[in-house]
Order: sequence, then structure tokens, then C-alpha cells
Amino acid sequence: MELLPPELQETMLKVIDGLPPLEDLLRCDTKDQQAHWLQTKEDYGWLRQSLKDYFEGKPEPRRSQIPKANRKACEFYDLWRDLYLNFYTVIRHGWYYIQDDAAARGKLTYLESFGSSPGEALISVIESGCAAGMHPAFAPYYKWSPSKVRKMRSMEKELIDLKAQSDGEPSQKYKNKLKALKYEVTQSSHGGEPFLNFWWTCISICKAHQSEDPTLKRYIRNYQTVVELLDKAIASGSHESKGLRGEEWQYGYKKTLGQHGGV
Repeated sequence: MELLPPELQETMLKVIDGLPPLEDLLRCDTKDQQAHWLQTKEDYGWLRQSLKDYFEGKPEPRRSQIPKANRKACEFYDLWRDLYLNFYTVIRHGWYYIQDDAAARGKLTYLESFGSSPGEALISVIESGCAAGMHPAFAPYYKWSPSKVRKMRSMEKELIDLKAQSDGEPSQKYKNKLKALKYEVTQSSHGGEPFLNFWWTCISICKAHQSEDPTLKRYIRNYQTVVELLDKAIASGSHESKGLRGEEWQYGYKKTLGQHGGV
């Protein structure tokens, strides 16, 4: 994981400080939407603090000094921070491949709409990630449940096991399971995926070239490790023992789902 250039560090902190944008608050017509905006604002405030401490070289706080109830939250924000930093490391090294792919498909204008450099692309991804997080509050309909998270986590584990069992070419069972997981991810996003497509596309292009670039392969492995740790943290927080309920949004109004619909 590389340390970002000073000017990019400053830009990143400034952008995150303005997320979610004030325009989203002005769009809020219900108390539920306003509460969602305020919670998202708080989340990005913690992300910014984690990044700021990292950029300033401050030591990580001892977990024993953090109240037990807050430790998981601190770990989550640090992983969220590492996700963006590792993403930048991947695309900075793989930017040539990303540009080359865009040129070959006549998509250079599309690429440049997100950024003409890895740094600008990183900022676009951060802003788009926030837009995806705010999306449920403004969507005609959105539903999320912990049981869905657990189901996808179980499918991911099965994929890992199937891949370990394969000798070279992925089996048909693996391909079918991967297709099923992709469908579940699309369904669970409920319209949020357009905000994340550029992010996913950049990573996919870099993954396609990792076999010819050992350094890029190492960076992608580091990025993937953080993704898996984040998945585990989210799955842990969604465990049945936590008693977490799902939520359903309809035109700006949110309701907590009951025992059968949202655990």
C-alpha cells in the first residue's frame, strides 16, 4: 500500500469532508432521509479521521484502550480506509492497462469523465461510493436484510472452496455458483450498482492483466485481502446472534423489518 502524494492526500480529505454533499440534504423530504444523511455524514467523518491519522503517521490506537463496544467500528473504518488506499495502488500501477482497454473499446471519453489520472479516478470512486450509500433513501424501493448478507457470504465461501479444488480451468459448478452470486449482488444493490461500475471495471481490467505483471498481481492480492476482511466484518455484524434487523425503504420512508423479513 503506497502513501498518496501530499496534494492527493489533501484533496481526498477535503472531498470526504464534504460527503455526503449538502445537495443531498436539501433533497430530503422526510425525517428518515434526513437521519440517513446525518448517519452517512458521521460515517464519512470517521473515515476521514482514520485517513488523517494515517497520513500524519500517527500510531494506531491500542485496542485495549478503546471501549469494547467501539472496537469493531474502529476496525471497520480502518479497513474502509485501507480499501481505498489499496484501490489507488492497484489502479496507479495498472493505469496503462485501464487506458489501453478504454481506447480499444472507444471508451476514453467515458474514462476521462471519471478522471484523467489514478488520483482523479480515486476521488470519483469515493464520491460514487457515497452516492451509492445514499441511494436507498431516494429510491422508489429498497430492501436490505442480514440474512441476505449471510447468504452471499456463504456463497463466497463455497466459491473459494470450489476454486481450491479445481485444477486449472474453473469447473462448471464454480461458474454456475459465480453466476448465482453475481445475481444476488445485483439484486441486493437495488439500483446502486451504476455508482460502482467504474470501480468494478477498473479492478476487473487490472485483474485481467495480472498474470503478465507480477507487481500488479501482488497489489491486487493485497486489495483482495482487504475486501475479504471487510466482507468478514460485515458478515460478523450481520450474524444472527447480533439481532440486527433489516430495513425497507419506500419513497423516502424507512421501516425496520420484522422477525421473518429482516433477520
